[in-house]
Amino acid sequence: MPVTRECAVKVKLQKTGVWTLVQPRCVRERELDLEDVEAMLDAEEVEVARDELRWLLDGCPDNIAIHYWLGDLALREQDVKLARGHYGYAYEIGHRALRKEGYPAPLPVAHEANEIWYAAAKQLAWCLKLLEKMDLLAEVVKFVRHCDPQNTLQLEALL
Repeated sequence: MPVTRECAVKVKLQKTGVWTLVQPRCVRERELDLEDVEAMLDAEEVEVARDELRWLLDGCPDNIAIHYWLGDLALREQDVKLARGHYGYAYEIGHRALRKEGYPAPLPVAHEANEIWYAAAKQLAWCLKLLEKMDLLAEVVKFVRHCDPQNTLQLEALL
């Protein structure tokens, strides 16, 4: 499904001199639904949660959080390839937004708007390590380090 302009994640320079990811309206509109999904997962209603997440992607394919959660569900079932796909797509959503702005930095890990993207990047790196995709892992590590010069995640340890 092609991503429309209204559904694309963007980046914004804050007054503090740092960059943040800006979620589109379709993502913000699904925040309460994601809270419901978390409750489903807490209640071990995994299949219902998975169906809800897939449904939520309809009309809003660039929802980083949904892909992150689907990746987590895949890891629960030890499907590292599927997890890598979801985490990778979540990572690519942020990467695409940053590319459009010329790869600005810093993009602080601790900023609430950026946390889920970094969580997906970290899990993607882990999956790439498990799948022995070291060249791709090195690319992710390098890009994350560019975005976070403080090296908060210390992903180099996976190399």
